[in-house]
Parts: sequence; structure tokens; C-alpha cells
Amino acid sequence: MSAARSGQLRDLLLRHSQPAIAGTIVCGAVIAAGSGQGHTIGTLAVAILVSSCVYWIAHIYIDSLAIVARGQERLPDALRHAAAHTWFLAGVSLIPLAVLLLAAALGAQVRTAATAALLATAGLLATYGAMAGRRGGLGLIGTTTSALGGAGLGLLLIAVKGLH
Repeated sequence: MSAARSGQLRDLLLRHSQPAIAGTIVCGAVIAAGSGQGHTIGTLAVAILVSSCVYWIAHIYIDSLAIVARGQERLPDALRHAAAHTWFLAGVSLIPLAVLLLAAALGAQVRTAATAALLATAGLLATYGAMAGRRGGLGLIGTTTSALGGAGLGLLLIAVKGLH
């Protein structure tokens, strides 16, 4: 990936960091809750996809209502606008699903694959925190604290998984 393309991707993520972080947490929460419930990788993957799609559709709806309430567009145009500007969020939040499926393809059992996916979730959340801290000019300590906060959310999901 070129440096320009990488920078564009980073800027896109930072502009939409709240829904990307929330989508990643939703995906991780489904993995944490579902991995100990006797699910197969397939049923867990479907649960993750459905949950992520519901989250994305809800985000489109919320953004659309805000656009309409501000008088900027009519609802059909607002829905198209919101969908066009949030597709990235659906993809970013599914990175843990890709890790889950890769681990399973490499022979991992459901719980092990789920742990790998949740570690990836913690890594993503730490990365989002570090990127936001750096972009916000927090300095080394502030950026590190922001990254640790994201990692802490990921570790909390791993702890939830341990309860099942």
C-alpha cells in the first residue's frame, strides 16, 4: 500500500473513529459472548455478520435523521449519503471476524479462534486510541494512555469471554 493510500485510510478512520471503535467493540462483544455458547465457527460468524450489519444500518439511520433534522437533505438523499459515507465502518468492524475465520482455517478450535480474534480486537482498539492521541497532539504519554485505554477495552472483552 502506498504512503498516500495509507494516509487516506488513516484519515478516513480518524474522521469516523467513534463508529469504527463502537463497531469493533460490537463485533468483539459478539465473539466474546458467543464463543462459549457451543457455537460452531459458522454460527458465530453469522452472528457477527448479522450484529455488525444491524449496527451499520442503525448508524445509517441515526446519521440520516441528524441530516434531515438539520434540514440539509430529504430522508431518501440522507439515507444514500449516510450509507455512502459509512460503508468503511462496516468493513473495519469486521477485521476481528477475518481473524476468527483465519484462525479456524488454520485448525484452531472455536474458543482459541475467538481468543485470537479478541486479541486482534484489543490491538485494533489500541491502534485507534494511539492514532487519535497522536492526531490530537497528546504527546507520548497522552498517546500511550489513549492506546492503553483502547487495549483495556479489548482486554475487558477477553475477560467477558472467560465468564462463559
